[in-house]
Amino acid sequence: MTKRYLIMGLMCIIVMFSACTQAVSLPESTNAQTLTPAPAASSTIQPTPVRTTMPEESAAPLKGTITVRGGDTLERDIIPQLCDIFSLSEEQAKDELSKAQCPLINDELTDFRRMEGIIVPGCYDVKSETLNEYMSIWIDNARQRFDKLLVLCDDTNELKAFDQLTLASIVDWECIGDEFQTETAAVFLNRLADNSKLQSCATVEYALGYQRPYLKLEDIEIDSVYNTYQTRGLPPGPICAVDEKSLFAAIGKSVDKSLYFFFYDYSSETMTFFSDYSAFKEEAKISKQMYTETFDFGKYDKIDKRIVFTQ
Repeated sequence: MTKRYLIMGLMCIIVMFSACTQAVSLPESTNAQTLTPAPAASSTIQPTPVRTTMPEESAAPLKGTITVRGGDTLERDIIPQLCDIFSLSEEQAKDELSKAQCPLINDELTDFRRMEGIIVPGCYDVKSETLNEYMSIWIDNARQRFDKLLVLCDDTNELKAFDQLTLASIVDWECIGDEFQTETAAVFLNRLADNSKLQSCATVEYALGYQRPYLKLEDIEIDSVYNTYQTRGLPPGPICAVDEKSLFAAIGKSVDKSLYFFFYDYSSETMTFFSDYSAFKEEAKISKQMYTETFDFGKYDKIDKRIVFTQ
């Protein structure tokens, strides 16, 4: 009961924003037959602390601090900070971000989303005058981190670098509890290998611009290149900022080729993985019922799951 009132208290002070069901649905072509219990939590990759200032401007007065967390999106979380600190309109900030150039960026992206997922989570003390200078810092940081993780990974997959970053962002969004990144990446890598649709709720949430504990049917029908229920393969670019554990998982090969389904159980605050669709469907139904019995807000309410389910 205490848990219910604590969460309801939090819900009163947060702005209802972006969310989805963490269940990944049946791919169109899979022969998986066996239930695979939830694996042990992913091995820990220690993040590189980031607090950056412009060296040549170290004596300049602090204009402000830009804070980026794993799971943050440009439009929701980052651009408002850029507009405030650099005194830009939203249109001006987006125009500047659209000019980004980096091997980690898919050239098919032509708007501000070219910088989505590029900024390494951390705090950035701003003392320079232009957003362009900080874009250069963020791109350099992103490349250095990517190169470092490539060295640490013993067996990398064959995805292109920008696709690995995109996959990492989906993993980051799906892993509400900040664990099981390697298993979650395995589900999507297995689906990519089978040319099955990823059917990630995270990508639908990005297209919608908000989250729900469980998506409605109309949600997964949204017309967007980011909706992996409707399109095959990875979306054209990342959907959020990425932490190192998610990126490391997305760089490597699948750790278990039998995994095709998973869901995040809100009541027990853990993820469960499956090879068999029938077992997945049965357990997901039980989990959904437990959600109804545990929480006092609706399955389809618009919320920020990072705030509600990670306290």
